[in-house]
Amino acid sequence: MAALAAYLQQLRGGLNELTICEPEVDDKELGVDDATKFREEEDLKGGAVLKGVLEPGTGTATPQEGDLVFLHFSLLDEHRQVLCSTSLEHGASGRPQPFVIGRGRRMLRGMELGVLEMLQGERAMLDIKPGYAFLHKDSGMSLPQGLRREAPVVVDVTLTSWCPGSQVKCVGPDADVFLRTLRQGQGWETPRPPFEVSLHIDARTTCVSERQGAGDSYFSSTNSKPLTCSLGTGQLPPGVEAAVQSMQRQQEALVYCPTSQLCGGKLVPDPPDGGDGGSSAAATCYAEVVLHLLDFSQVRDMTSDGGVVKRTVRPGRGEFPVDCPLEDSLVRVHYRVRAVGEEQWLADSRGTDGQAAPVQLATGMGEAPEALDMSVRLMLCGEVAVVTSTWRYAYEGRQDAPQGLTPGGGVEFEVELVGFEQEASHHAMSGTDKLERAGRLKTQGNALFKQGKSRLARTKYQKALKLLGGGLDLETEEEFSAASSTRAACMLNIGRCAEHEREWGEALTWCNKAISEDEAYAKAYFRRAVVSACLGEYEAAQDDLAVCAELEPSTAEECERELRRMQQQQAAAEAKQRDTLKGFFNR
Repeated sequence: MAALAAYLQQLRGGLNELTICEPEVDDKELGVDDATKFREEEDLKGGAVLKGVLEPGTGTATPQEGDLVFLHFSLLDEHRQVLCSTSLEHGASGRPQPFVIGRGRRMLRGMELGVLEMLQGERAMLDIKPGYAFLHKDSGMSLPQGLRREAPVVVDVTLTSWCPGSQVKCVGPDADVFLRTLRQGQGWETPRPPFEVSLHIDARTTCVSERQGAGDSYFSSTNSKPLTCSLGTGQLPPGVEAAVQSMQRQQEALVYCPTSQLCGGKLVPDPPDGGDGGSSAAATCYAEVVLHLLDFSQVRDMTSDGGVVKRTVRPGRGEFPVDCPLEDSLVRVHYRVRAVGEEQWLADSRGTDGQAAPVQLATGMGEAPEALDMSVRLMLCGEVAVVTSTWRYAYEGRQDAPQGLTPGGGVEFEVELVGFEQEASHHAMSGTDKLERAGRLKTQGNALFKQGKSRLARTKYQKALKLLGGGLDLETEEEFSAASSTRAACMLNIGRCAEHEREWGEALTWCNKAISEDEAYAKAYFRRAVVSACLGEYEAAQDDLAVCAELEPSTAEECERELRRMQQQQAAAEAKQRDTLKGFFNR
């Protein structure tokens, strides 16, 4: 108690004249509206935050919103009892604690406003009213035990150093892991579960002086082989995994992480001070981790249900995804097939001597197993990937399964994309080119529908409609008429696909769309009549058949046959209903 009394007396004795904390508030930097900005400025003029300098700092620069700052602080209540502190005297680590001003896991808003006016090395006393302490909506600090949220607080704070916010990210579920870039990475892609990563880790406790790398090391892989692991499997501590997921290839970063989030990883031991200190007054304990993300392999759940999982084992050339055959295209691939868990390959496109030419496939046409088709679209030339698939996405309903595969079992493909030919992006196509391409897509869809592949056919029709939608730049009346005719045909054909899958409501919707596009489209009235009959709407069906025969007299005989079939269907349905009602009343 004597030491505490002396400490508080030192604070009182060294406190210079109090000044009203009035930082320059920039609306764009704070990200608040004008009304909030005005209220904050008025509150500060009224003494919401008072600042007194205990020890002057050096230089002329002060930190800005978004900067990463390192602070020694003691949070006191109105009776000058210490509630939370970074000092050894109160059971904490004795190391400065990091904060990002205005972002991530934030300090009290009053502290932020005070720190924005401080020089490096400056020590100040902040007297903060409740509205800018724990009552403020942006306060990110936990309410200390025994303190009323409506109470004012006093903070003894020292700004030890800071670094520009342009180098810093706040990551993790609570945004309390701070990543500072030391060396920029390559590309734009970042890994995510279940990607496989290769990295080096150097983890150490932060130093009392806050000098990087001066803390006690408790784990390092830099003098050994890189660590390799799959994200999302618990192999890395939560804080490290959150940081890795925000990094690019070859990026090197210094990560400040609560020690509690450095616990539980299978590949990295827990830090020696894995808790937040031995005292309830101890501030959150942080450690620093240097990460070097060497590389990562894409692992993609293509179907979101584990049905098709693609893992890159050799990267390709170019940039993902702009250099991938995303759209339907002609691809050249080598692939081989085996059962999941087996060593023997049952089929290999390279042949027994390994010299056979690549297989040429048209994606989106059902020529290859669906798992292979969807995976190739997300590959770069030269890339080799392993694709694991359930039977449903591999050979269900197909006749080309290699001998030796067990129906219903898992299938593994190893595939290499040798090359591909892809049509120009629709953004760069003229209206005439779009019309021609839409016609080809409709023809492909028709071929797929005749093969019973209604789902693939529907995709072709939908792509054709997308090409012909919006402001289509066409030059002649003939082209406009052809575009409308193709749109109507694709709409009706999507309805046929829905009809094939017994989705009567959707089929009726697409028939209506086709008729709206072309009111003289006799075939659309015929198909709508068939769907209406399936829905029990016989009167509407008869009317549509009459319209069809009137628009296209050559269909009159077919419409008559369909009408007789519907009348028989209606009679059978009515007889069944009478029998049901008769049985009900005889109970």
